[in-house]
Amino acid sequence: MKMSGRRGVTLVEIMVASTIVVLIAAVTFPVYQIIQQREKENRLRQILDNVRGAIYGCPIALANRTFNQGYRVHVLNKLANAINNATETQETRDAALASGIRYLVDHGLDLPFSPASLTGRAPIGVTFDVATGTTGTATVTIDRVFLRNIPPHPFVGWYPNARWEFVPAVYAGALNSSVLTAATDSATWESLQATGVKNIVSRGAGMAIDGTNTDDW
Repeated sequence: MKMSGRRGVTLVEIMVASTIVVLIAAVTFPVYQIIQQREKENRLRQILDNVRGAIYGCPIALANRTFNQGYRVHVLNKLANAINNATETQETRDAALASGIRYLVDHGLDLPFSPASLTGRAPIGVTFDVATGTTGTATVTIDRVFLRNIPPHPFVGWYPNARWEFVPAVYAGALNSSVLTAATDSATWESLQATGVKNIVSRGAGMAIDGTNTDDW
């Protein structure tokens, strides 16, 4: 009797099936990579917005609780309360508040002392005295944690140079760079002779899908 049908597959069929699988993978992988990049870009924007919100004041998802009071607003409110308690007349209070704000800004004290000051992993701030005209000084103490943490850069692992950089508000000494890299604790910040964190920026993550440079975000 003759055997009907056939057993197994031919080499040609294996090659055709393998080619189809390779083509599907070649089409699918770039799409998956784009999806991953878009997720990382969204995360990058979110972290930048959250840290900037913690510095200046706006609702932030990374805070222990949602609130509209960032570090700078907190400091200025503390200053105003301290001056109101230390002075008697409205004229004196207004003059003292203007003087106090000018003092804070000139010394970078209206902003977080270092990046880690936002998270409580370094001194949250400093206690300082602000001159209040004829009545002496008003003591301001910063006593709040504004972020649970500053997350790692989303593109670490994709780009070797992906990192956060922090822009200081005031330089105590002459420095060549306008942006300080990886100033993550108060000791490092002091050694770099900078005071106050006025911004966080992304570096080394390249171009975004929409054609913008992530360094400019």
